[in-house]
Amino acid sequence: MASQQFETSSLPSRVVFGSGALAHLNNHLARLKATRVVVVTTPGRQEMASKVVAQLGTVCVGLLDIAREHVPRSAVEAGRKEVQRVDADCIVTIGGGSATGLGKAIALTRDLQFVAIPTTYAGSEMTAVYGISDDGRKQTGRDERVRPSLVIYDPELTLELPLAASISSLFNATAHAVSALYGSQRDPITPLIAEEAIAVLSSSISQLPERTSELHVRELALFGACLAGSCLSTTVLGLHHRLCHVLGGSFGTPHSQTHTVVLPYVVDFFRDAAPDATEAIGRALGVDDPAACLFDLAESVHAPTDLRSLGLRPDDLERVVQLALQTKIPSPRVVDPDNLSELLIAAFHGRRPADASSRSHSVLPPNDSSAISSFPRPPATPNMVLPEKTLRGFGAHHESEAIVGALPRDQNNPRHVPFGLYTEQINTTAFSAPRQSSKRSWLYRIRPSVNAAEFIRLQHAGMASGGRKVDPSLVRWKNLPLSTSADFVDGLVTMGGHGTNGSSPGYAIHRFAANTSMTDRAFTSADGELLIVPELGAMTIHTEMGSFSLSPGEICLIPRGIRIRVELIAAAAFGSIFEIFQTSFRLPDRGPMGSNGLADERHFEAPVAQFEDRVCPRYQIVTKYGGQLFESTQAHSPFDVVAWHGNLCPYKYALDNFCPVSNVSFDHPDPSIYTLLTCRRLDGTAIGALVVFPTRRENTEHTLRLPYFHRNAATEYNGIILRAGQDTAAAPWLSPAMTAHGPSPESYAQAIGATDEKSDATKNISSQSQCFYQFESSLPFAQSDWARRAENRDSGWLKRRAGFPARFDPNAP
Repeated sequence: MASQQFETSSLPSRVVFGSGALAHLNNHLARLKATRVVVVTTPGRQEMASKVVAQLGTVCVGLLDIAREHVPRSAVEAGRKEVQRVDADCIVTIGGGSATGLGKAIALTRDLQFVAIPTTYAGSEMTAVYGISDDGRKQTGRDERVRPSLVIYDPELTLELPLAASISSLFNATAHAVSALYGSQRDPITPLIAEEAIAVLSSSISQLPERTSELHVRELALFGACLAGSCLSTTVLGLHHRLCHVLGGSFGTPHSQTHTVVLPYVVDFFRDAAPDATEAIGRALGVDDPAACLFDLAESVHAPTDLRSLGLRPDDLERVVQLALQTKIPSPRVVDPDNLSELLIAAFHGRRPADASSRSHSVLPPNDSSAISSFPRPPATPNMVLPEKTLRGFGAHHESEAIVGALPRDQNNPRHVPFGLYTEQINTTAFSAPRQSSKRSWLYRIRPSVNAAEFIRLQHAGMASGGRKVDPSLVRWKNLPLSTSADFVDGLVTMGGHGTNGSSPGYAIHRFAANTSMTDRAFTSADGELLIVPELGAMTIHTEMGSFSLSPGEICLIPRGIRIRVELIAAAAFGSIFEIFQTSFRLPDRGPMGSNGLADERHFEAPVAQFEDRVCPRYQIVTKYGGQLFESTQAHSPFDVVAWHGNLCPYKYALDNFCPVSNVSFDHPDPSIYTLLTCRRLDGTAIGALVVFPTRRENTEHTLRLPYFHRNAATEYNGIILRAGQDTAAAPWLSPAMTAHGPSPESYAQAIGATDEKSDATKNISSQSQCFYQFESSLPFAQSDWARRAENRDSGWLKRRAGFPARFDPNAP
């Protein structure tokens, strides 16, 4: 915008704009027939106001330098009395929103001419909106009597405004323009003005840090503020201003900084509910994600981005919600306590808003407003890993700290833990267990994990513990159907197992199907250790000890009692879970294989400490106990462990690292050579084992490559991992102990009908796109009531396994 001067009456108030415009104040007052003028300002603008008083001469009958932020009623009453005492017929405000606000409050009860001379970019001078704070609350309203008759914009008056104040004031003005786009009572012209205002203001914010004293930039900024204020005057104030008025009026947060912090979160809140407004803001900013852009813009100019830094306390958030919802908020999206709490919690911690495909997580030290580090949500691509280091070594004693010095060095449970943390031990073996089998870790966290609320039974049809029955039939289930919106817990079903809890050795097998992330919800099993095998769709597993991504082709172990939250990377995720009671998985012995091969300890990765210091009024803790689900709530995130050490921790493992010895000269190898993990009873039989058939090359002369027909003492639950190029999960099937099973008639006929040359050639077994695995147990499998009655039970599975012709010929060689 070229340097310009103009006067217009087309805006809500008559506007005079241009450098040096203040010099003509007396002429403008004469046109208004003002003869007794009181100048209103703040104590900090006394010097500038005194120059105006001198310029007015005898026309000025008083100076009120009592304006304060949030317009306290005490200042309003004092101002009204003084104006009445001197019988003023006009007030001239000079300053920012505080001076303009006091002028409005005085004009509300007295017939006066009102001239506003803004020295910041607040924009309130263009509206008929007023606000008065009283006894910790801010009363707002709209009245044409408080709209200034004349507004004089002189960019020279803003040159002395400090950079930090300038930036926050510009964000305040931007909030006016953004709010106008959400209004239901706007006219067709308002969105055009608002979009232009946002473009002009964002450009000013970007330029100002390097060009603070350039008049051209200050002129651009003031013009944007004028546009923003004028478009706000045509619509009803909504959620953004309601929150800012509550925060400032009741909790004393600084006015323009509060607007700066809240703005990106309100834009994010209305992202989907007001797509036209979201698109308009994005066009003005030149981006696809306006909420994230506004946050990044504030961060780039060192403006505040979290409410904590403005003095708000965690305990204040619930009261903010209550005050904000006392009356209905005009809004394109229903505002309720839950979603408003979510917005405020994000703003309190300063979490960067982002669309659903690219959320990021802040890691915050206690009593600090700045993030130590953050890890972004990975894009939806296969085999993604979070950009973080891991701790390697299955069963080793690990230690990790997110803040240097958080982990006590000389004691496990010192009286004074570094940074005021709480000490907590978690162990899954008896205290007196032999050292070589003891499993325990020490956690140092922001708040104890003790639940304040009692647990209540969570009604969950797929996880009911009763009604299990054994059945020796071969069975297959088609893939789980997806609900409209199901997270990891919602999408869990128990297929069956042996036993229901940790009172005796046993296991359970579960399936999951999820299409949304867990939000303010954690899951833990008090019954057993969880082996999670994703079959389709990548995810991020957040645990109390840290986080890692998990994709098909990787597995993870979650110890008994450790809380997790599953966040989806892909649009949906499917998989199976092997839960082991009263013991834990270990690596199998290598026997005559020697020192190498199978799974190596060094390839198992434990997460490093990452923590979330976040209050949440109703964080749900879902616990599996005795085969049933129970829920409780607490007022903070459970993922607040700052440091930990011990040998009880989650692990993930990439199946590409599995090294079975499978190249034999003839005959079919036993599947046990593909055992990756096992857990045994004292007699050596397996309570459970994970068997994986990875991509490999085999040369087996004159040997049937297919699995042989057999009956064995192991229950086999079979699944297929789909790594790439697939959008539908494969179906699992069950072969109960001692029930005969083997290949299908079609596969068998094709295999024995092939020529020796074709059959004996060295081939890749399996493929890069999928991987076959088994959960095995020496214990019988009792199907759950859900598994026996499920609509996705494949009724034709047995029929497709029948139909083998008799091939016996006594005359054949």
